[in-house]
Amino acid sequence: MKTRYILLIVLASMSVVRAQVGDTKRHSSSPTQSVVNEDRGRACIVVGNTLPGMRGERSIVEPQQYSIFLGKGWAADSLRARESNLSNLLSNASDTVQADYMEQFGWKNLYSVNDYEEMLIDVGEGGFVSDLQIQSILSGMVTDTPMARRGGDTTYVIYLEPALTSTLGPIVGGKHYFAYYNALNRSGMRIRYVVVPYDENLRTAARRALIGFISAVFQPDCQS
Repeated sequence: MKTRYILLIVLASMSVVRAQVGDTKRHSSSPTQSVVNEDRGRACIVVGNTLPGMRGERSIVEPQQYSIFLGKGWAADSLRARESNLSNLLSNASDTVQADYMEQFGWKNLYSVNDYEEMLIDVGEGGFVSDLQIQSILSGMVTDTPMARRGGDTTYVIYLEPALTSTLGPIVGGKHYFAYYNALNRSGMRIRYVVVPYDENLRTAARRALIGFISAVFQPDCQS
């Protein structure tokens, strides 16, 4: 009887371990992860390179990208050469796999040209820019700049210059995440946005931004 009891404990322990391993695999297979933000809300970080699956109903059929190139570094010709590619993530998908992936959602504007702007300003403290500072910049934009005030189908994609390091509470861009996305309410509109730390490899930067963009479209409130 004692032997049988011990065997049952061992089998139960093995089941718990297998369940934990399964949870880890499922978690690691997702390109995004929900985290607590510095204002005690939630944001979603991009931690993987796989394209996300669609969650929930497809409510947006013509997602719009409005890009902001943030920081004085974007004045350099070498960086400006990247802007047309990064500001049109859908139409500049780097391979047919990505194009086929996006077409399955029925999006009608994969090849449209998007608007963007440079914000060649000093931002952050000591080269670090927090999510609250990003929200402050976006709030000022939609309040003061009519061109930047877009409809509900728009997702703002903010590209940081090389000298700027993104922070999200205690975690740091480039170390703990490749990009992140969040949303806020300002001036009667819901603002979805993605923040993309600089990556020297243009193709890698575009892919990570694309993952954040698609995730923000399908899961704008970043629920875990």
